[in-house]
Amino acid sequence: MKGADAAPSMIEAIVTFNDGWDRNILNQFGIENVTDIFENVVTASIPVDRIEAFAEADCVYYVEFGNEYKLMMDFARPSGNVTDVQNGFEYGGVPVSYTGKGIITGLMDQGIDPNHVNFADAAGNSRVRQVFDFTKNISASTAAAVKRFTTDNSAETHGTHVAGIMAGSYNRAGEYTYMTGVSDRFPQSAEGDIPYYGVATGSDIVMCSGVFTDANILKGVKAIVDYAKAAGQPAVVNLSLGSNNGAHDGSGTLEQNISRYAREAVICIAAGNEGDHDMFVGKKFVDGDTELKTIIVDGKSSGIDIWTNGPDPVSVSIGFYASLTRRFTPVATVTDAGQSVNANSSFTSSMTGACSLSSEVDRLNNRFHVLVSGTFQPGTNRNSVALVIEGKPGQEVYVYGFGDLSTSFTSNSISGFTDGTNDGTINGLACAEGVIAVGSYNSRTSWPTYAGGYTFGNSFRVNEMSPFSSYGTTYQGASLPHVSAPGAAIISSLNRYYTNSLGTTSLNRETTAKVVPASGMTNCWGEMQGTSMACPFVSGTVALWLEADPTLTADRIIEIFNETSVRPTSSDPLVLKQWGAGKIDALAGIKKVLDDKASVGAIFADDERNFILTPVDGGYNVYVAGESALDVTLYDASGRTVATVSAEGNTVDVDTSSLRPGVYILSAQGNTQRHTAKIAVK
Repeated sequence: MKGADAAPSMIEAIVTFNDGWDRNILNQFGIENVTDIFENVVTASIPVDRIEAFAEADCVYYVEFGNEYKLMMDFARPSGNVTDVQNGFEYGGVPVSYTGKGIITGLMDQGIDPNHVNFADAAGNSRVRQVFDFTKNISASTAAAVKRFTTDNSAETHGTHVAGIMAGSYNRAGEYTYMTGVSDRFPQSAEGDIPYYGVATGSDIVMCSGVFTDANILKGVKAIVDYAKAAGQPAVVNLSLGSNNGAHDGSGTLEQNISRYAREAVICIAAGNEGDHDMFVGKKFVDGDTELKTIIVDGKSSGIDIWTNGPDPVSVSIGFYASLTRRFTPVATVTDAGQSVNANSSFTSSMTGACSLSSEVDRLNNRFHVLVSGTFQPGTNRNSVALVIEGKPGQEVYVYGFGDLSTSFTSNSISGFTDGTNDGTINGLACAEGVIAVGSYNSRTSWPTYAGGYTFGNSFRVNEMSPFSSYGTTYQGASLPHVSAPGAAIISSLNRYYTNSLGTTSLNRETTAKVVPASGMTNCWGEMQGTSMACPFVSGTVALWLEADPTLTADRIIEIFNETSVRPTSSDPLVLKQWGAGKIDALAGIKKVLDDKASVGAIFADDERNFILTPVDGGYNVYVAGESALDVTLYDASGRTVATVSAEGNTVDVDTSSLRPGVYILSAQGNTQRHTAKIAVK
C-alpha cells in the first residue's frame, strides 16, 4: 500500500481541448510535463486516478493515451478483439493465428466486385471461389470466369463493402486517410499498408448477387451451402438484408428454408436499421379493453403488417381522426378473412393518396393477417391518419410498420390511443429458427475521407448501441438480436464500377483509401453504417471460431456469445434487450471454443493451440485451455527463477514490468498440461 505522501502514478497522453480552453485546468488536475503541440493540443502526464474526471471536463475534447497506434478496419477489429485472434498468440515462441483458413465465407448481396484487390491473397491470387448474379443469370465457377466477372450493379457498392468487412484481406501498399482516435475530426493522409482489411482474411469467398426477391435470396444461400458441401468445408453465410414486415415467427417460406440451410451452415442476419423509429405497436385484448387505436406517423410509401395470435378475425380500419371533433372516420375496413378493400370516396376529401387492405388466415401459421398498403397522408393539419383494430378478449395483435420511409405510430397524446415503440423493429427474416441475429454498436463516431472528416450527431456515442439498430421479440418470445458488433462508420472496400462512375467531388467525399494499379480501375475503400456492417463482422468472427472448431453450430455459437460477450453496464431492460448478449469478443470466444474442445478430448495436451500467450500492458496473459489452476514460473537466461504466480482457473497475468530487458523462459504448469515459451521483455 502506498504511503500518504506517495507520488501519484502518471500516464502519458495526447490531449485535445475545445477552442478557448483555460490552461488553469492543467494545475487543477495536477498535470505535469506539458508540451504544446498546437493551439489546443498538448502532450502531458496525467495522474491515473484523475484521468476519468479530467476527460469529462467541459473544455476537454479528447484524450488519447500514448500507445502506438496500429491502424486497422480501423477501430472495429480491436473493439471486438479480433486483432489478437488474427495477429496470433505466442506459444512455444511460435505465433499461431486464426484467419478463417479452410472456411467458406459467403454472402447474398448487391453491388459485388469480386476482383477488388481486397479479395486477393498476398500473391495476388483471387480468394473468390464462385460468383453468382441471379438477376442476370450469370455464374462464375473457375478462376478465369471469376476474373472476367465485372459487377451485378454499378450503381451499388453494398455487397463489396459487406464482403470486405467479413473477409477482405488487403493490407499492403496504398494511399489512405486516417484518424488517431475514435471521435477525432481531423483526418491525416499516409502512404503504406492499407489498414482497412476485414476479419476472416484467410477464408475462401463465395459471392452471390441479384434483386432481393425471396427466390434470389434462397438461391444465394443454397449456392453457398452447396459449394461448401462439395468442397468439404464449413461455411458461414452473411445476409445483410431484410424487412420489418412478416409474422416474426419464422413461418414464412423463405424463413423456413433459411432455417433448413442453417442446419448445414451458420447463417448470420442483420437485425435491421429501424431502431430509431417507433414502428411497432401491439396489444393483448382483455375484458373491457378490446380495441387498439394509434396514429400513423408517416404514410408515404407505407406498409402495415397486422397479425393476431390465431385464426379468428379482428376488425381493422384505416381512416382519419379529426382533432376538432375528436372523431374517427373509417375509410377502409376489413372484418373477416378473404377480403380486399380499397378506401372509399371520402378518402380523397380527407386524405391524399390511396389505401387498400387485404385479409387472410395465413396457412403457414394459422394466424389472421391483414396487409395495409398505400401512400396516404392527411389532407389537412387538423386530421391524422389513424388505425383502429377491434377484437375479442384473449386475442393479441402485432402491428409492424414498414416501407421506404419507415411507417411509425404514435398516440399524438390523444386519450385512448397507443404510442408505437422501437421494441419490435427487428428484421422479420432474422426471426427464422436457427440463425444468428446481429445488432450494431458504435466503435467510432467519426471517419476520414479525402474531402475531410465526418462525424455523427450526439445520438452516436462510442461503445453504445447505434441508434438505428433494431431489436424485438419473436412471436415465440425469443429476444433478438443475439449479439452486437461494430456497425457505425465502418470503412471497407467499395465496388470499383461504382466509384469509377463518380465525379471528383463525390469520389473524394465517399472514399478513404485507394490502391492505384499500373493498369485498370482504382481500388477504393469508404465508409458505410448499419447492421449490414455489423453482421459481416460477426460472420467473419464465426469463421475464425470455425477454423478452431469446424463442428460449431449456431446454437453453440449463441451460447458462446452469452458466455463471453462484453455486457453493457445499463440497467435499462430495453437497452439490454437491444444489445443482446453484448459486444462480441472474438478473443474470449475463441478461448471458450478451445476450452470446449479440450473438455471433450478433441485437443490433446501436446496440441500447442491449448496454450495462448498474449502481451498486455506490463506483462503477459497466460491461457491454458481446459485447466482449473495454473502455476507460472519465469526463468532468466541463466536458469534462475525471477518470478512466480499461481491462480485458480485457466488464465493468469504475469507482471514483467520490474524485469530487465531481455529474453526469459516462461513455464506454465496446469493439472494435466505443461507448456514453455520464450518471451521478450523490452
